[in-house]
Amino acid sequence: MTGGIAKFYRPTRIQIALAGLLCAATGITGCITPPEIKSARHMEAGKKFLDNHDPNRAILEFKNAIQATPKNAKAYHQLAIAYLGARDVARGVASLKRAIELDPNNQAAQLQLAQLMSGAEDAGVLKEAQQRLQALLQGNPNNAEALNTLGLTELKLGRLDGAVGHLEQALAAAP
Repeated sequence: MTGGIAKFYRPTRIQIALAGLLCAATGITGCITPPEIKSARHMEAGKKFLDNHDPNRAILEFKNAIQATPKNAKAYHQLAIAYLGARDVARGVASLKRAIELDPNNQAAQLQLAQLMSGAEDAGVLKEAQQRLQALLQGNPNNAEALNTLGLTELKLGRLDGAVGHLEQALAAAP
């Protein structure tokens, strides 16, 4: 009984080719992952790298997330955090601006950008930071971080009355 079924059935070249194509097609489609899932995986990996104080690897993961989903404001915001962790302020600011451009309601990104701007010496940048902070406080008047940053920004601009008032509000909001 050697040979078994092979004695009775010999596949043709066409059948062998079709079987090969079928295997290849299922192998390829099995590897296709939707961009949102790829992005989410890279975001999760990037956050783990940030948690482990490895911003350079986090940057790579967040860039991969952005490559998969280019309009992902959260990925740009996380990329900004990673850049700032790597002390690359210019790219951090650019990524924050892109995150805000994609999602103007991202208050955390708005606050971070305004905080960075409030560290500037240029009066024009300080005024823009002040405007951003005032806009943030429109939606959340008890945001202690925004109030504190606004107070310090106004102090740098020489507006002592406003600075003292906002710093007092910040203390009351977060005793």
